[in-house]
Amino acid sequence: MIFSGRKKDAVLVAIYTYSGLVMSFVFSSLFIRFDGGELYGIYAHSLAILSFIVVALGFGFQVGLVKINISLEKYKSIATTTMLFWSLVVLVGMLFYYLVYFNNDFSSSFLLVIAAGCTALTELVAVVWQWMKKIVEFRGYVVFRSVVNTCLVLLLIYEIINIELFLILISLFAITHFSFLVIKSGAISSIKNLSHIQQNYLEIKTNLWSQSKFFWASLLAVAVYGKIGIVMLKFFSFSNSEIGRYAYLYTIMAALLILPSAIQTYLMRPLFAKDMDGTAMFKRILPVYIIIGAVCSFLFWKFLPLGIEIIIGKSSDLLDVYHAFAPTILIVYIANLLGMALMTEGHEKERAFIQWFAAISHILLNLILIPIFDLKGAALATTGSYFLLLCGFLYVTYIDNIWNTKKQIAVLLFCSLASVGFYFQEYIILLPIIIASSMFFTQHFSRKTA
Repeated sequence: MIFSGRKKDAVLVAIYTYSGLVMSFVFSSLFIRFDGGELYGIYAHSLAILSFIVVALGFGFQVGLVKINISLEKYKSIATTTMLFWSLVVLVGMLFYYLVYFNNDFSSSFLLVIAAGCTALTELVAVVWQWMKKIVEFRGYVVFRSVVNTCLVLLLIYEIINIELFLILISLFAITHFSFLVIKSGAISSIKNLSHIQQNYLEIKTNLWSQSKFFWASLLAVAVYGKIGIVMLKFFSFSNSEIGRYAYLYTIMAALLILPSAIQTYLMRPLFAKDMDGTAMFKRILPVYIIIGAVCSFLFWKFLPLGIEIIIGKSSDLLDVYHAFAPTILIVYIANLLGMALMTEGHEKERAFIQWFAAISHILLNLILIPIFDLKGAALATTGSYFLLLCGFLYVTYIDNIWNTKKQIAVLLFCSLASVGFYFQEYIILLPIIIASSMFFTQHFSRKTA
């Protein structure tokens, strides 16, 4: 066999994750094509808010478990009980969200909020499946949900079902899917076997919380500067259709950013355990990150408008939004690598502080730029906050010379500035590709001759 054990699971999780992304993209494209984004705007806005609640309730325990490398079974009972409590909190949040925004529109909005809430809750259940060591199976069920949702929207487009039946079916399936994942995970039976709650709680508080608190703060910041633009558009009285189209573009950009996050997840455990030399890994992987990030930025800028026009119809009004989003991709690829350096080398506190600085900056930039540039302003605020994040990470890693970044500072600074210059002159993005490619081939031939 080519893969075995944990590597095989990692490959399968990656395959299922990207398959789910593809199916979610197809679902979103068909859904937004149906009515120009009106209903999708409600779904995306509610999903953004409810996802933040889910992150807030996760407490970053997953990374805490990785860092202290404990027996996962030890915490299963209290973890599953807590997960069910968190789910109840999110359900209450769903009801509150509906009452605040859509109290005059029951049928469509309420059902879409239910579907979005159950989708957000899925990530809470993922923690339990990880503890059950069945994360591959879990990702398979998530792909199945995306396939069913896509089939439902196809039935809607071909007028086999009407919009009312579609909304009922998609919300009922979301509830059923979430309930199935909870039952299948063994959460209910774990509650029956719950014992020594106080002892387990104290252990979690002392062991896990001490390892997780700064990462939790980081996740909260990511949720803010990642999705606050979608949330704030509602306060500026943009229509659901405009919110839907903006969220759709953001979702495409976010999908292109999954790769560095997936690599980070794979590398974290050996880096925390010091089984891997971070300096050597950084030197090898930096040019790869720059090349992929720059190519994705260029493709997003140059070819996405044409593709979107084919999928959802004419979208020339969004051209400025495409261009404002495009530099973010290279920025995030570099920032992700530097952020991993801070997290695995004991600088979680500085990392969390920088991320909250970027999150607050994003809110302020939205308040300034959206009234001036409309949807383009929200996209510019996103790019600006991510650039501030990159500058903060770059400063700390340089000052402390984490992973020997001082030797790579010229390349990092040039590529960071080129990512911003890309907004003003598109072909500037080719320069980081050329530089990173030369780095890659130099390293490759040096290893062969060594």
